[in-house]
Formats: sequence, structure tokens, C-alpha cells
Amino acid sequence: MAGLRARLVHQWPAPGPHGQGATCRGEPSAADGADFSGTTVDFDRAWFSGATVHFRGAGFSGGTVDFNRAWFSGGTVDFGGAWFSGGTVDFGGAGFSGGTVDFGGAGFSGGTVDFNRAGFSGGTVHFRGAEFSGGTVNFNRAGFSGGEVHFRRAGFSGGTVDFGGAGFSGGTVDLSSPARWEVAPVGLPDAAPAGLLLPAVPIAVPKPDPGWSGAGGAPPEAAAAAE
Repeated sequence: MAGLRARLVHQWPAPGPHGQGATCRGEPSAADGADFSGTTVDFDRAWFSGATVHFRGAGFSGGTVDFNRAWFSGGTVDFGGAWFSGGTVDFGGAGFSGGTVDFGGAGFSGGTVDFNRAGFSGGTVHFRGAEFSGGTVNFNRAGFSGGEVHFRRAGFSGGTVDFGGAGFSGGTVDLSSPARWEVAPVGLPDAAPAGLLLPAVPIAVPKPDPGWSGAGGAPPEAAAAAE
């Protein structure tokens, strides 16, 4: 894994005209199924207009994947079926006007996925069938003016999903159809604004097998819910 950062960054074109990050339109090396226990992958200030970055089925127990202040106008960043038990994936200050960031079927038992001060004016970030049993997913002070962030069939059984200080002026944040709602997200406004969709009657489904080790991605129940 020590060479993963170099392989990924090497394939991007040169930094943009103002020296800020890289303009990402190609197809970088896949990190599918990789194990991140201390690796740093750096996309700080990168511009994504059409690239696909694969972390499908990867395991994150440490290290950092850094999308701080990146801009997404197209393409896909795929964390489908990944498992987060430690480390940090940082989208702090990132801008989303298009494209897709996919956490479908991912499992969160530790670590931090941070969207602090991110701006959502378009595109899609989805956690379909994800399982939140620990760790933190942070939308503190994020701004939602367009696009869609959705959690369809996600299970909230532990950890923290935090919307503290977030602003809702447009777009959709869809929490209306969870698989579990045992530990609700925090920081939501008392009166839901238009575009913030909350559950009426959460659906109960069996919890993941407590003997499951976390190796090789999300538990079978979470992966099946994402299909």
C-alpha cells in the first residue's frame, strides 16, 4: 500500500492553471478491496470533472484519504461496500456541483468521514444501504443548496451522523426510508426545512451478525440492502 498514493497521483494531469490541485478527467488506478491501515491518499484541491476513483470494498482502519477542498463537477468516487473502522476520509470544504460520491452498502464502525463546511449545489452523495454502528460522519456547517444526499435503507444503530450547523436552502437530504433508526442523526433542525426528508415509521430489519469481523468490506446485510 505504500506506493498507492504515488500510483494514483501520478496518473492525474498536471495541476490546474492556478496551481490548485489536479484536473481529474482520466481513469486512475483502482484501489478496490485495498486495506488502508496507515496509507495517505491525497486529492487535496483536486478538480473532478469526469474521472472515476475506485475504493469499492476497501477496508479503512487507519490512514487518511484527503479530498479537502476538492471540487466535484462530474465523475464518480466509489466507496461502495467499503468498511470504515478507523482513519479519516476528509471532504472538508469540498464543493459538489455534479458527479457522484457513492458509499452504497458501506459499513461504519469507527473512524471519521468528514464533510465539514462542504458545499452541495448539485450532484449526488449517497449512503444507500450503509450501516452506521460506530464512528462519525460529519456534515457540520455544510451548506445544502442543490443536489441530493440520501440514506435510503441505511441503518442507524450506533456512532454519530452529525448535521450540526448545516444550512438547508435547496436540494434534498433524504433520511426518510432508513432500515434502522435506533440512533438518529444529531444536529438536525427542530423544524425540517423543505428538502430535508425525515422518516415517518422506520423499517426494522435484522442487525448484522455480531460475529462478523469486518474484513473484506461491509456486512452481508448492508451489501444486500444496497442492491
